[in-house]
Amino acid sequence: MSLLNLSGLLDKNDLAGAVAGYDRLLTGGTLPSWARAEAFAGKARALVGLGDQAGGLAAMAEAVKAGFDCYPVFRDSPHFKGLHGDPKYREIYSRMRVSPADDREAGRLFGEIRAVSQDTTTMIQENMGRNDGDWTQVPQVPIPDRPTRSATVTLLREVLRITQLQQKRMVAESDRSRISHRTMMGGIANWPGSRSDNPIVQDRRDQNRQADANRDRQIAQQRYEQRLAQVRQRQYVPAGGDANPVPVPPLS
Repeated sequence: MSLLNLSGLLDKNDLAGAVAGYDRLLTGGTLPSWARAEAFAGKARALVGLGDQAGGLAAMAEAVKAGFDCYPVFRDSPHFKGLHGDPKYREIYSRMRVSPADDREAGRLFGEIRAVSQDTTTMIQENMGRNDGDWTQVPQVPIPDRPTRSATVTLLREVLRITQLQQKRMVAESDRSRISHRTMMGGIANWPGSRSDNPIVQDRRDQNRQADANRDRQIAQQRYEQRLAQVRQRQYVPAGGDANPVPVPPLS
């Protein structure tokens, strides 16, 4: 089971299933350090949620040792809120390090993943009423490729890549359904019994259908241009420097 699937178990509150899955992942073969860090962090969340504080702190320590640097997980997660006064928890948290560059990129990646999901829903909804037969253009930000050793950044880049692939697939499926329906309805409209015997009336019908298609094609192009401008605004541009890890923000 992948890290993304296991994260889904956490979201569904299947904590016991998540612990079992993380254990299989951690013992099933050699993992890159970033994946090992993420797996121990997920296991820590699940164990603390199950009430196993000692086990959760042990997993948290392993995550930090492996380079886990997404401090909001351990600082802001409801499961860990009750541990803020625990000396062991505070000592482990104090070991966490993250570079300012990685911290900034992680925040932008989180935001972009949410934006892609929202854009996908919007594009599919817009597709439903379109009368043209064109395919939807899907603008996407390039995934950052600056050098990083951050476990969080590495994982989030992969999540964004998968989310973008899903976006293209889902929008294409929506297009295919719309175009297929339009083709079918066009065929029905051209059946002998569906066409008007009055050539003037039939010509007006054909012109109206074409006008509807042209209008929706123009609207789709305008929406694409607006979305492209938004995507370009969201594109992450590394500021350079500050790539050295520093202590994470302190607990409040």
